[in-house]
Amino acid sequence: MSEVQLNTKKRGSSFQLWLRALGSSALVAGVQIGPGTMSSTLFAGSGFGLNLLWLVALSGVWLAALTMMAGTVTVVTGKTTLQALDRHVFKGWGKVNGWVQVVCNIGAVIGVSVGMADAFKVFFPNLSTFLSTLILLVISLFFMVLRGKYSFIKSMISVIVGAMVVLFVLNIFFVKINFFEALSGLVPTIPAGSLIAVTGIIGGSIGGLPMLFYPYQVKAAGFKKEDLPVMRWDNIMFLGVAFSLISVSVLLAGSALHAPGAAPVQNAIQAANALAPIGGSAAKWLFSLGFFAVVWSTAVSPCFGTGYYVADLLNFKTKGDEEKALIDGDIHSDTRFKILSGLTMVSWLLGPLVAKVVAPFIVIMIAMGILNLFTPFIIASLFYISTSKKIMGKYAIGWFHRLTIAVGFAFSIVGVWSFISFLKSTFF
Repeated sequence: MSEVQLNTKKRGSSFQLWLRALGSSALVAGVQIGPGTMSSTLFAGSGFGLNLLWLVALSGVWLAALTMMAGTVTVVTGKTTLQALDRHVFKGWGKVNGWVQVVCNIGAVIGVSVGMADAFKVFFPNLSTFLSTLILLVISLFFMVLRGKYSFIKSMISVIVGAMVVLFVLNIFFVKINFFEALSGLVPTIPAGSLIAVTGIIGGSIGGLPMLFYPYQVKAAGFKKEDLPVMRWDNIMFLGVAFSLISVSVLLAGSALHAPGAAPVQNAIQAANALAPIGGSAAKWLFSLGFFAVVWSTAVSPCFGTGYYVADLLNFKTKGDEEKALIDGDIHSDTRFKILSGLTMVSWLLGPLVAKVVAPFIVIMIAMGILNLFTPFIIASLFYISTSKKIMGKYAIGWFHRLTIAVGFAFSIVGVWSFISFLKSTFF
């Protein structure tokens, strides 16, 4: 049985159940609001002022639309994205995406762990990177993997995402942004030299990861066809609104550091220190605390992804008299899932070693960039499934949803081109 059953005719008032159902999209937000997105928006703001505000503001809209498309397919067909790709596109397509996701997921987690340790050291500067990572690993393993149930994990990440919104929005008032000037940034333009920023912003919102990751949240929450309105609001709140607010707030903070001829800010710790002379110590500490929440949630949530994908790809079954696919059961209580998620989390300890060889940001960019090479194909595949009357019946997505996804697809092509150009300029 799922931990949350959403049949409002059977349990509690509809409002109480609606509140309880919210938060599944928060885990997607926890994955997507990562150091890559933070670094890209900071780089965009400090290097190009408000010129890319329009792209950042739209990022949450695309993220919510793509995630909702994947969730709708899962609710109607009962299939995860990996299963739907195998069933309705061509056999083996889901498995290719799944295993690529597993490998790149672990690479990204290792890169993110360094940023998490650095953010922790802002508050405890005497700790080494390794010791900081070890402390956070022990705490996260105990509460989020060994003892964590889906309802607890969902609530925890929801609170963290909400706290990020409050911290980053408060921060922009301390750095005194000119909001009338910010309106000029809503005019679409891509300045020269902003390729890496555009790549990161698009990769943070129009990526294959949320479309592969979210269906497992749908199954864990027990969403049914009658719960699609709740799913829609959940996506709007945590992805369309929260993700966009955080991203826009970070870009606005970065724009406060913009100066002609000055080098763009490369990371959040550098930004926090630079904000202190402008907005005072409150700006520094609010930004630092918000950034720690970002990197911790981004380091934790993908660890569950490894467990989801492997359980799905290898078709793990539940134990007991009623045998069924593990992803359709209480997966977070399964020992195999805990081991896979826990081992991915233990890979955090490799972060300090990797950082001695290559910049963690490069590791994250490459891992997410490889995933984004598959994104246009995943979008096209799910678009075909979600618009098919034969497969979806009356639940086929509407024209506005289709239009939003079509624009997102076009930008996913831009993301692929940007990533390839980034590889050429960095390594060749």
